[in-house]
Amino acid sequence: MIHKKMKYRAGSGATLSYVYREAGGQAQRDGLYHLCSQMVSAAPVSRDETTGKIRCIRTSHVANELDFVAAKNSRSKKKMAHYVLSLPSGERLKKSDWRYAVRVYMRAMGYNTSTKWTAALHDENDAQHAHIVACRVQNSMKYNYTLVNDKGDYTRGMRAMRKIEKRLGLKPTPNPRDTWGRDMPKSTFEKIVYDFEQYGEAEMPWHQAIIARLSEAVGTSRGKTFTDFLENCEKVGVQPIVRLNDQHYPTGISYAYRGRSASGYRLKSDRLTFAALTGQVYSQKDGLMLQRYEKHEGIHYEQERDIQACHRGARTIRAERSKQQNLTASEGVTNRGESSGLAAFLKDQGLD
Repeated sequence: MIHKKMKYRAGSGATLSYVYREAGGQAQRDGLYHLCSQMVSAAPVSRDETTGKIRCIRTSHVANELDFVAAKNSRSKKKMAHYVLSLPSGERLKKSDWRYAVRVYMRAMGYNTSTKWTAALHDENDAQHAHIVACRVQNSMKYNYTLVNDKGDYTRGMRAMRKIEKRLGLKPTPNPRDTWGRDMPKSTFEKIVYDFEQYGEAEMPWHQAIIARLSEAVGTSRGKTFTDFLENCEKVGVQPIVRLNDQHYPTGISYAYRGRSASGYRLKSDRLTFAALTGQVYSQKDGLMLQRYEKHEGIHYEQERDIQACHRGARTIRAERSKQQNLTASEGVTNRGESSGLAAFLKDQGLD
């Protein structure tokens, strides 16, 4: 499920008319359902009790109630909000589940019981989505009729999406696995929304994608060996590269995925560094690995057992570089973004 905040407006009439398809034909109206509201006014949609067909759509009384509350705040102009919750093609929810989703979302967006809003479902073309029209003014002297705080609302909305997906058993969109709490920048999120609306799908950004895969590798490696962890990284499509000192002891770890790479510290310093994974650090004084941290991911490292796997990762990276160079030469094309990034990374690791 994905959410989008449309542009704020001064009044509610035009938005309500669009959402409830007041001027639409029968074909459009067949897929329209009033879901729920936090208002005194009656639902804008009435249906025939026998056929279930829509008899009448009237939004003027709902608009009057929203606009009446909006008028209590004379300090602001854009007092009406319009939100859209969308499911990917092929997924569907019952109307009761949609009502749950709408209420969870509105609470997350800061709409308390003093606010007014209404929600409708568009159920058509194998792509269910809900529209919510809301007055941003808090209808209480307690809040001095101020607007609902929209600071950080895209992040709060994303968290609500995850909660709804988990509760209702939906496939997460766009991130199919746990992101370990790393939310994406607003610009990236808006690109995902655009791709989702245009193409029905969206590619997860690189940072979220690699962290999602590494979170799976870590989860399946707890209580196991460091060699198991390196193999589990490869199984989820990530190439791990262990940084070794002159004595061939590990001092760090980096990860390569989709032509890019980053150290565990840069990706998530408290989960993906060598010390965070194993609790061990190299001691120059003692010339060996020491257990320094009690809190770690529960992956066990032993020098004699796991060092071969660490070296094998370095050899794999060299082989991948050679393969890319041969492919580039045969095609006569240079992928500068990926090849230069990998080359710089190999040089940094001492593997060039």
